[in-house]
Amino acid sequence: MSSWQDAEQHADRALEMYERGRLAEAETELRKALDIDPDQGDWHFNLGLTLERTGRDGEALSSYEQASRLLIDAVDPQLAAGSTCIRLLRFKDAIQWLDKVIAIDSSVEPAWALLIDANASLAHHDEAETAFYMAQDALDGPSAHVLVAMSGSLHSSGLLERAIWCAREALKIDSNVQNGRLRLASALVASGQGQQASQILLQELRDDPGNVQALLLHADVLAETGRTNEALMKLHRV
Repeated sequence: MSSWQDAEQHADRALEMYERGRLAEAETELRKALDIDPDQGDWHFNLGLTLERTGRDGEALSSYEQASRLLIDAVDPQLAAGSTCIRLLRFKDAIQWLDKVIAIDSSVEPAWALLIDANASLAHHDEAETAFYMAQDALDGPSAHVLVAMSGSLHSSGLLERAIWCAREALKIDSNVQNGRLRLASALVASGQGQQASQILLQELRDDPGNVQALLLHADVLAETGRTNEALMKLHRV
């Protein structure tokens, strides 16, 4: 059997192991494949995904960077690199990656949402708002994910009414959009509407009882209204 066939077999086994949740074995097989043929961008990308699932974001980023060098016009490795940079708090690097994604394909919805988040994290709220309006032109219709990201930026800059509006609009589009209810509840709490926030957080916790951010925020709301024992119960769950 040729070396190329050996590498293909390792890569195929890695995919099988990944799908079965056997991540350590998937990583081993991918590294064997790449030892034989290090120029396969897809395999570097798959290794990045495997490392990301084990919480090794720094190593995953290196794999995504290598995949991007080999797959110059591929969106997925660059989008993954941008998302990973945000988790690593490397927001300027994230913006560079996300700008590259949008330059290749401006219809990639997650790239716009992440770009807004990265700018907001740097307190570049004007840039975040510019990205929001550019996304409106680039995408086919309003995006729940983009609206949620914009809600976070507006909240950070103290524009609470607009933050609440964006979060509500996002939930109208997709009632289960990631972080939608949490962003709405956070803005409501900040604007003194704790009772409404509490109802939203209860709904969130019914759907996701282990949501730590929702538990902490709800504990704050309960404590502020004098319901100390209930707040302590939320903190105990955290």
